[in-house]
Amino acid sequence: MRYEKSCGAVVFTRINGEIKYVLVQQGEGFFGFPKGHMEPGETEKETALREIQEEVGLKVRLIDGFRTIDEHLLPTKRNVMKQIIYFLGEYSDQEIFFQKEELLSALLVSFEEAMELFQYESSKRILREADTFLKKELRPVKCGDEKILAYIQTESWKKAFAGILSSEELERYTDIHKAEAMYARVLENPASRGVLLTVDRKPHCLALWGKSRENDMPDYAELICIHSLQENWGRGYGSVVMNHVLDQLQKEGYKKVMLWVFEENTRARKFYEKHGFVLISKTKQFGNAVEVMYCKEWEGT
Repeated sequence: MRYEKSCGAVVFTRINGEIKYVLVQQGEGFFGFPKGHMEPGETEKETALREIQEEVGLKVRLIDGFRTIDEHLLPTKRNVMKQIIYFLGEYSDQEIFFQKEELLSALLVSFEEAMELFQYESSKRILREADTFLKKELRPVKCGDEKILAYIQTESWKKAFAGILSSEELERYTDIHKAEAMYARVLENPASRGVLLTVDRKPHCLALWGKSRENDMPDYAELICIHSLQENWGRGYGSVVMNHVLDQLQKEGYKKVMLWVFEENTRARKFYEKHGFVLISKTKQFGNAVEVMYCKEWEGT
């Protein structure tokens, strides 16, 4: 297999506090990001900066900490893999002048508008990653967060578990006052571990974990819960939180982790499977619903 390498960036600016993204329309008609082939002697970042200036006339500042890859086989070349490295670049107070010899147009659009324009899932994935990187903030939970955590959990349950739990049980388990009291007790416990993710400074997702509560699984960690508000589902924030939790568990010395999930919650089960969790034979009853257990072990254990 031979590789052809290009570099570019998800380019953005801020207008009245709102993030806008630069899209370029290739000669074939599809929309993507500024990018181009590496020249001999160039670094990846040097190529990205040069191509952005050539294609859309912008001088950007690359944001530290973001680098993602898109790979696909070239249909016109046998055994050639196209590898594209994308960074994240910011500009301000500049006009876009696109390269008319190679591009049909260049647009400045919102996240939602960009997602409507993209024809390829890979472009949507890259933009989700960039948008998540720019808007997220992750911090440990602390005493005083009980109202925020209770709100996220109860609203998440109402949307995710309608049709799984009976209406009576759902109403009982989404009592906001009981949830606040429960989280107040949890946060007072020094052994409690959890994170809160905010998006544009608004609370969105929480996760709690600790030592497994299963008597026959003493060497396991347990992902007790991960809840998020529906308004940002599908934008990658859950994966940000999950990856953080898994990283923290490894730092705490755990080699295995388990969790419970409703058998009928196919959306959550696909999410856990995507992150390497495997269904095992353990089940238990929760009201009128059945919960199944998933486990994950890290390689080398």
